[in-house]
Amino acid sequence: MPQHHLFLFTISPVQSFIAQARKTQDLYAGSLILSELTKAAAQEAQTKGLELVFPQKIHEGNSFPNRFIGTLEGNFTNQELQTKGQSIEDKVIETFNGFANNALNKVDLTAPQSFWEQIEAHLDINWLFLPIETSYKAAYEQIEPYMASLKNLRLINNHNPEQGRKCSLDGERNALFCAQGSTNRQLRNQAIEIDPLTTKVWLNDNEGLSAVSLIKRAWSKEFPSTAAVALSQQLKKLSAENKELKELKELLDCYKDLFSNNYAQACIRLQRHFRSITITGTPRTNFDEQLLFEENLTPKNIPNATQLSIAKQVQQKLKPHLTQNHYALIAFDGDKMGALLSGEYLKDKTTDLAEFQGELSSLLMKFSQWIYNNLDKKQVDVIYAGGDDFLGFVNLHHLFEVVKTLRIKFEEQVNQELQKNTL
Repeated sequence: MPQHHLFLFTISPVQSFIAQARKTQDLYAGSLILSELTKAAAQEAQTKGLELVFPQKIHEGNSFPNRFIGTLEGNFTNQELQTKGQSIEDKVIETFNGFANNALNKVDLTAPQSFWEQIEAHLDINWLFLPIETSYKAAYEQIEPYMASLKNLRLINNHNPEQGRKCSLDGERNALFCAQGSTNRQLRNQAIEIDPLTTKVWLNDNEGLSAVSLIKRAWSKEFPSTAAVALSQQLKKLSAENKELKELKELLDCYKDLFSNNYAQACIRLQRHFRSITITGTPRTNFDEQLLFEENLTPKNIPNATQLSIAKQVQQKLKPHLTQNHYALIAFDGDKMGALLSGEYLKDKTTDLAEFQGELSSLLMKFSQWIYNNLDKKQVDVIYAGGDDFLGFVNLHHLFEVVKTLRIKFEEQVNQELQKNTL
């Protein structure tokens, strides 16, 4: 008779890695990186014959938790199980190294040895196989405390502690990269300079990045800044086909083009509003909605003096129509998920726990998919939506409507369905 095994996989750190952020892009990239790493592990697990239980499926585009549970059927030796688990772990490391290489390619740099040392030391990957001897439920109750013990036995290699200026995001690792022309001498002496304008990897003056933080900043998928979230409703109004606001819409389009490779054409179009203008020297060519706020129009953000002068003139005309500088951040998670997953609230204690966990996973992923299909980029800019966990930025115009909608939909799609089988 074939043996069944329960498999539990986790990646750490989670909260600290996502929270180590100074920009919305850092927050978003941190969440996506963890999701993509665990997806890679889950996909590799499936190729090794494991069946996913929770989460039950891998949905492209959706967030994915930092852990998953699966089962494996078959008679395997301990060495064969070790080989399968190591293959899953190696896949995560390979994927993370790929992200690191993508970041280096974006800034067109050859990394120092310390770069790869930081990458290698970052991930804490834990996995565990446990035989299902009497029941899935009994094995599940055992594997969670075993995993907790395993995570507490992390070995720390501190033979060569890092010295010098620390990363501005994580505060742990040495800063290996800084902005070109940084005024901090210590940072310049230890870090490689990056031009934020040409690489599109944004670095403020005196901001240093570790290898891991560079991956966040160089992440291919961009996320709106807090300025973009705060202004989104007013920008939408200006961009609409409205005869009364037609001139302002043209000004806004020109302003954006002023910070792009079309800046020369933007200057020509702006001549109908201002005296003859020409940008000399190298202009800034990456637009960010923060430049729509007067306080951000500084030589530090716009080094080209002529471009800065033009920007100030255009911004003054747009200023009365772009006044909102506040936004909201929504976060929620489900209560008592651990007890729910263990089957504590099941009405019928004979219910197959694996089947129930699969049903719960399906409901949560359905809710998550609904968020991405109906709210993401329409009313909310979603950082993470993994079922019972949600984090997203929202414009104040939509805030109360979004909160109400999320609460109603979670009740309809998750709670009411669960009440059929739980206390």
